[in-house]
Amino acid sequence: MPRGDSDAASVVDTVAAAKGSRPRQLDTLTGLRFFAAFAILFAHDCQWVAPFKDNDSIAYYGSVTSIYGMPLFFVLSGFVIHYNYGHLFSRMRFRWGALEFFGARFARLYPLLIAAFAVGLVVDNTYDWLQDEGHAGWWFELVAHFVTMTQSWFYIIIFDDRLLMDNAYGLAWSISTEFFFYLCYMGLVFLIIQLRSLRNTITIWVIFSILALSLFVFMKWHLPAFADVARHHINHFVSAEQRWSESFVRWFFYYSPYSRIFEFILGCLTAHLYLHIRERPVTRSEERWSRLALAAALICLFAAGVVFLARPSFPFHGIVQFLSMNFLCAVPIGALIFCVSRYPTGISRFLCLGPLVLLGEVSYSIYSVHTWTLRIFIRDPANFTTLGAVDAVFGSRWALASP
Repeated sequence: MPRGDSDAASVVDTVAAAKGSRPRQLDTLTGLRFFAAFAILFAHDCQWVAPFKDNDSIAYYGSVTSIYGMPLFFVLSGFVIHYNYGHLFSRMRFRWGALEFFGARFARLYPLLIAAFAVGLVVDNTYDWLQDEGHAGWWFELVAHFVTMTQSWFYIIIFDDRLLMDNAYGLAWSISTEFFFYLCYMGLVFLIIQLRSLRNTITIWVIFSILALSLFVFMKWHLPAFADVARHHINHFVSAEQRWSESFVRWFFYYSPYSRIFEFILGCLTAHLYLHIRERPVTRSEERWSRLALAAALICLFAAGVVFLARPSFPFHGIVQFLSMNFLCAVPIGALIFCVSRYPTGISRFLCLGPLVLLGEVSYSIYSVHTWTLRIFIRDPANFTTLGAVDAVFGSRWALASP
């Protein structure tokens, strides 16, 4: 597969693409994409491969990487999509631009999705549903949503205790959510390309970030009222107190595209900002400011992880836990992506290392199949022992399950 076909693996310079020349690649984002996949895989490793009845330290502390993984995926996706395809809608008729964009993204995501879903239907024994007249409808509904990539768009509970989208190929919720972003992008792009000056783009980037964070903080303060409204309008509503993982609140703020699209839009705005200045030489003053911005982004990401793992009595712990489901890390991640794309820092050079670039190119496949590769190493919960912990972290199960 050509490197320019992958999501963050090879980001095409839109000006070069428009002129028909060889596209310029940003390998820093390729390496960064690997870390997005690894963050999710590592969190799942800790939760699935190292279960203990009386001690959840490994799962708890390992889960911190999950607050970075999906935001990095979605912000990076917004950057890549606008950087790769924004020029199509400014120089082509909408129908042809949309056709080329949609065709490229469909070809990128759909074949592996369908192959993985077919495997999941068998592995999860979903065909047993067809033997029960009351469950057969759920099977066809499952297939319909996955085939159309809309499973994360709707809150559907089956068997009274599980989300429909968690069956067969649960990891595909992110692909479904991303597909929603693509449809929205074909309208959003016309608003973004109207930002024709650097000053306007920076202003909108800052205002959008503040408004998005304020919106989620507002939703946190009014969460009980929001849940009550949903309870009266949604069938088979599951409250956070009943089962958190299948609750409506968890679905809406973590899985659904309606909350995650803010990360994608921020990525698009970050790409538009980069496009404004990519041809300008970097001045000494700009380089100094870039180092401060990069340091601030890394400090914010580290602080978010510390507060996330802190005790509930720690200041801001509750709001950080809530925001960690979506927009908590989006702004520093956007700044990080911009800095490693624009400036030749040590981090940028590290992300361009050959092994990281290679892993970034196959990160979509790594992410897609790890739900089954990890299952091989899952064991029943046991009592915590030091030897058991060492075996879980450094033993054969962990080493083989991790990339």
